[in-house]
Amino acid sequence: MTSASRATRPAAGVETQRRLLTLFASASLMPVLLLVYVFVVYILPVARQGASTLQPTPLVMLIIASVILAVSGTILIATTSRRLGSIAASLAAAAPPPPGVRADELAQVETAARRLKGVIDHQKAEILQLRQEQAQLRQDLQHSREEAERVAAAQPVPGTWDLDGWQGYLDQEVERSRRYHRHFCVLFLQLERFAEAVNRLPTVEREEIARSITERLRSWVRLSDLMAGSPQQYFVMLLPETEVHGGRKVAERMVARLCDGSFVTRSALQGISFAASAGLACFPDDARDSGGLIECARAALAAACTEGNGAVAIYDKNQRKSGDWPPASSQ
Repeated sequence: MTSASRATRPAAGVETQRRLLTLFASASLMPVLLLVYVFVVYILPVARQGASTLQPTPLVMLIIASVILAVSGTILIATTSRRLGSIAASLAAAAPPPPGVRADELAQVETAARRLKGVIDHQKAEILQLRQEQAQLRQDLQHSREEAERVAAAQPVPGTWDLDGWQGYLDQEVERSRRYHRHFCVLFLQLERFAEAVNRLPTVEREEIARSITERLRSWVRLSDLMAGSPQQYFVMLLPETEVHGGRKVAERMVARLCDGSFVTRSALQGISFAASAGLACFPDDARDSGGLIECARAALAAACTEGNGAVAIYDKNQRKSGDWPPASSQ
């Protein structure tokens, strides 16, 4: 069955109900009209002329006809009233949709609205999932940054050496200086109470501070100078083509900058103060081999730490030599 035929059936039913309503209304009015006609044509003249002028038989027939018309009119009016109620209910149920909107169009609109709601709900679920994935990506990115910072902090500062490599280059410098009668200095530098100053900080910030100090010290010496070590223990430096006077000036400059905080350029270092001591030994005045130079520099560092923070000591023969310097408590 097509939509046109479905739309024609309610319209035909409504038209039938309307016709029945007109018929019943007409039928109920006919006895009333007849009764009025009899009353006007027959009863009023009789009333004016008097009942004696009318024969008994026509009078009886007139009265019977009037009663029959009145009763039939009453019955028809009552029946029409009940029928009118049922017809009105049928008309209300069969009322057509608003102008310009058909039933099938309303069904299509409802179907489209349900489909649109489903699409919106699906998009909301996708947005929630994307937000969760975004939060996870941010967390992973933060972890990656922390790991990258940790790895970068563990890498040696450009221009610095590990202790074994520094020791090997010291042996070569001793041989070269012996051959060409050159001077050079070995400088040991130690930060006092470094661990106590940074223990309250997270590991990443402690590594950042250590790297920052190492970078600063590397920038305060020449490219030809070799440096190794870390703030947690002590730094060792080889200063080629440097005599005692020049080595002392380098040591005093570094210690002064470390003590006055002029190297503090990162937020992690704010509010942290350091103190430093330095010991200096020179070739060939203090020793003529690498092992002897290291022992002399350690002895000078021990004397500087004993003297007090910010001191710079140059080795002399009255200072003790100890392979155990610095003590384990200061490392």
